[in-house]
Amino acid sequence: MIDVKWPLPAVMVLAVVFLLSACQPILVTPSTETKPVTALDAGMLAQFESNVDELRQKLKIPGLSATIVKDQEVIWAKGFGYADLENGIPATEKSAYEIASLTKPFAATLLMQLVETGQLDLDVPMAELLRDTAFTFPPPAEAPAEGYAALCAGIQEIGRSTSGPLAPYAFLFQEYNCENEAITVRHHLTHTSQGTPGDEYRYNGFLYGLLSWVIEAVTGKQYEQVLVHNIIEPLEMMDTVPKPGAARATEILAEMARPYQVDDSGKIVLADYQTTGHVDAASGIVSTVLDLAKFDAAMD
Repeated sequence: MIDVKWPLPAVMVLAVVFLLSACQPILVTPSTETKPVTALDAGMLAQFESNVDELRQKLKIPGLSATIVKDQEVIWAKGFGYADLENGIPATEKSAYEIASLTKPFAATLLMQLVETGQLDLDVPMAELLRDTAFTFPPPAEAPAEGYAALCAGIQEIGRSTSGPLAPYAFLFQEYNCENEAITVRHHLTHTSQGTPGDEYRYNGFLYGLLSWVIEAVTGKQYEQVLVHNIIEPLEMMDTVPKPGAARATEILAEMARPYQVDDSGKIVLADYQTTGHVDAASGIVSTVLDLAKFDAAMD
């Protein structure tokens, strides 16, 4: 999604911008009905569409969907290429995708809601807040890590590993000095929990994902329940998973765009990537650009 100021330049850079604010459960549902544009705007949009599709083909992206939000309203939305190459199913503005790390702004919003209501202090140590939490760790865990101290020990062990299935991910667990540093919720939220907490930014999806347990510890509810109640339901994000109604969620997952990658020969091939349906603070939401436009507009 692109929140633009007119006129549109000849070449656009695609971006998703979420302006996060501390707020209660979001109650306003922005419109996603496409608004009419002027003849001048229509000409610019035609050029923009051409630029987007040219870029898509140049980067060997099988399919993508995009929307433009102006003054909190969708003024344009379209799909390019294919959501399913093998079956010739085109991508549209209603195509669902796993949005991966774009899930993180949703978790950040939930955390700031808890701050606003006085339920959470971002500077509370993780060890204090999650002292008795049962963590499913390391994935796939045969038994949960009972308490933050056990989690800390597991992280340290994997960070030192040089062989085994988790060795390629050891770098994600290194210099998380949980045994002798007061690592806080804020450090995880700002990706500054490694090394000396607060000193250095290191993007880390795994460590960000631990914020799921922070939300659960504070609310006493499952992370997905809080996500649905505070954001997805109020904004009527009907084509987003997780959501109420198992039948519709199953339908969305079945119809979502297929994952692809470019192999070493430069050919587009189906990726070996499984959507599990699991959602945490770091990733896992499945959604459409029209639904994401609702979230974007509500945060602006």
